[in-house]
Amino acid sequence: MTSTHENAYGAVPAFETVLIGYVLEDTWKIQAHREEVVSGIIRIPTLTFEARDANGRKALVKVLDLRVNDAAPDELKDLEMRLKAFNYQRELIARLSQERLRGVVRALHSGSIPVTGAPLGRVFYLIFEWSDDDLRSQVALQERFDVGYALRVLHQAAIALHELHYRQVAHQSLRPANVVFLANHVKLGEFSCAIDGRRPRPDGAPVVDWTCAPPEVLYQMKLESMNSRFLIDLYQFGSLIAYVFSGTSLSSQLGQHLQPIHHWRRWTGSFADALPYVNHAFGDVLAELTAHLPGECREPLLTAVRELCAPDPLRRGHPRNRAGQGPQHSTERYISLFDRLAKRMELGIPGTLR
Repeated sequence: MTSTHENAYGAVPAFETVLIGYVLEDTWKIQAHREEVVSGIIRIPTLTFEARDANGRKALVKVLDLRVNDAAPDELKDLEMRLKAFNYQRELIARLSQERLRGVVRALHSGSIPVTGAPLGRVFYLIFEWSDDDLRSQVALQERFDVGYALRVLHQAAIALHELHYRQVAHQSLRPANVVFLANHVKLGEFSCAIDGRRPRPDGAPVVDWTCAPPEVLYQMKLESMNSRFLIDLYQFGSLIAYVFSGTSLSSQLGQHLQPIHHWRRWTGSFADALPYVNHAFGDVLAELTAHLPGECREPLLTAVRELCAPDPLRRGHPRNRAGQGPQHSTERYISLFDRLAKRMELGIPGTLR
C-alpha cells in the first residue's frame, strides 16, 4: 500500500500532528485529530482522527498508539499485548461488518502504512462509518429529543444489543458516547472492550467504564461466564434509559446515594455483603428517577429500569426470562415494549401507556 504525506516539517512534532495529511486505504485522507474524553475505562490505546475520501465523504479513523509506555512493568510485553488486543478488535468488527448488522457501526477498512517517526515505522488503523452525533449531544438538544423520539432511540438500541448477543458478543461499554446516530438510525460503536464468546480476549477481560459499570463490577466480583458479561450489557442498557430522561448515568446516581463507608471506593468486603446497602441505594435512585420520567409512560419505564439494572445480577432481566422463558440477558421483550410505547406516542394515543 502506498502512502502520501502533504505535511512539511523539520523537527518531529506531536505524533497526532504528524499523521495529518496522510492518505490511507481507498483515498481516505486524515484531516484532523479528534480529542476523546476517556472516563474511567481501560481499553486499547488509540488515537482518533477525522478523514475524508476523494468524494468528500467523512469517516472516523482509529490509529493504534504504539508509543512506549514508560510506566509499564515490561515495555515489550505491553506493546505485544496492545498489538494482540488490536488484532482481536479488528477481527471482531470485521466479522460484525461482514454480517451487516443494522445496529452496529460498520468498519470500512483496516490496514497499515509507513510513517516516518512512528513507532515500528508504521501506523495500524481502522476506518469506521462517520457519525456527527451521539446520545450525549441528542439529549442536550431537548427540543429535538421528545418522548416519542427518545422511545424510538431506546427501541433501536435494544435491537442493536440483541443483534450482538445473538452472535455471542458482549459490548461492555454501552455509555452514551458509544450510542451514535447515522442517518437518523441508532448504532452502537466502540468495541475496544467487547468480548467475542467464540474466543477469549488475549488481554483477559478489560475493566468496564466505571461511569456505567454495574455494581458487581464496581465491587470487583469475579465474572466467570459470558452470561455475566451479557448481564453487564443489560445493566448498561437500563442505565441508558435513566440517562435519556435524567441526563445522568444510573451508576453515578447510585454512588451518590450510598453511605461513604458502603461505597465501592472504600468497601473492603465482598459484593454479597455490600448488596443490601446497594439495594437500598438503588431504591432511592428509582424514587428520584421517577420525577424525570414522562408521565404518560412512567410506569413501564420505571419497571424496565428496575428489571434491567437490578444490583443483583441474578435478579436482572425480564421476569419471564429469569423464569426460564428465554435467555436471562435477552432484550427481545424490551424491544417489543419500546416499539409499543413509541408507536403509541407517534400516533398520539392519549392516556397512560403501559
